[in-house]
Amino acid sequence: MDTWKLVKPRTAAGGAVWRSRDGTLFKRTGGIEVRDEARFQRMLAEQGFPVPRIVQTGRGQEGFFFVEQSLGTQSLHDMAIRDTQETGAVRQTTVDTAAKVSARLLTAQLRTAEPSGQAADWVR
Repeated sequence: MDTWKLVKPRTAAGGAVWRSRDGTLFKRTGGIEVRDEARFQRMLAEQGFPVPRIVQTGRGQEGFFFVEQSLGTQSLHDMAIRDTQETGAVRQTTVDTAAKVSARLLTAQLRTAEPSGQAADWVR
């Protein structure tokens, strides 16, 4: 693990989350749940959902793992909190980024919607 730096232990599937030394990749390790998580995340990406791209999956000493591209050092939530602490308001760039991600999410939801028989429950 000398090329990976520990970020935090995983609570849901055992294992841990690691960041590459250059910060461009994350590695998630753990039990069989991690393998299933990678499969699900790939399916979401194929359908256009805004999720990190998986670049490698496998099984190693630490169990199952997958490696995904980093989307940055902060979540949108972290960015909004930082903005409000620094300026008292959320910056327009953070709002714009959130709107782009939301548009991708809603587009993917509409594209993959399945009829449920109930008008109010159009996305399962």
